[in-house]
Amino acid sequence: MAISKKHLKKAVDRNRIKRLVRVSFQENQYRLQNLDIVVLLRNNRSALATNEQINQELEQLWVQLISRVEKSVLTVRS
Repeated sequence: MAISKKHLKKAVDRNRIKRLVRVSFQENQYRLQNLDIVVLLRNNRSALATNEQINQELEQLWVQLISRVEKSVLTVRS
């Protein structure tokens, strides 16, 4: 996992985001089936967010991803 200095200047902030993404993925891995996932940091507002806010956002993203996967699996089976 890599986060560029362009988005987060401090290594502490980059490492915190990576840790939170890693832990969140591990907690939701059983729901994500066999997928390769790329997480992109779009802007630097994550450095200002609390861990709780980042975890909530990640949870929403996992739910969206799971629903997309379920829809695609249903259309393939039909």
